[in-house]
Amino acid sequence: GMASADALRDHERSVLAPLEEWGAERRRRVLANLAGVGRAELTDAGHPPGGIEFEHSLDLRYRGQSYELSVPEGDDPASAFEELHRRRYGWILEGAEVELVALRARSVARKLQASRAPGALSEPRGTPPETRVGERTAVFAGRRRATPRVARGLLSPGHRVEGPAIVEEFSGTTLVPPGSVAEVLVGGHLWLGGA
Repeated sequence: GMASADALRDHERSVLAPLEEWGAERRRRVLANLAGVGRAELTDAGHPPGGIEFEHSLDLRYRGQSYELSVPEGDDPASAFEELHRRRYGWILEGAEVELVALRARSVARKLQASRAPGALSEPRGTPPETRVGERTAVFAGRRRATPRVARGLLSPGHRVEGPAIVEEFSGTTLVPPGSVAEVLVGGHLWLGGA
């Protein structure tokens, strides 16, 4: 499930001011900033920048209400809010002030369709020499073997580590047996499979 789900980042800015004080250009600047943070987080996680989509919404309410409704950002958010309010609750407050409670930007990297594994890249690459940080003796099928150690933090999506190998990181170790391959997927996950 998680390995095949879309990756997303949600960012918001609380406002609590009359919507009329937040014109389209002012909202656009803030939402672009929030989306930029989400884009940076997703690209840092290995998702291609060109594949990231954005959804912008506003949390609105009538002044004095204790709940708000979320509507997509658009040309006339006040009308969209009133229409949603009418559909949901059956009434509107004509002429009442609409407040902007928050601006929200969702950045989404859609699940990649892959032939080998969830998140696999179309052009796998070998392991760069600089990722090898030493050697250890490991036992496979009762036989001791000199086994390369690989620094997990230096691997990027598309890198392949052929077994036998020991992939080390601060929080754990992955043993890649002889005849197996560990491939770094989009999002930085390791996929273990046959060579």
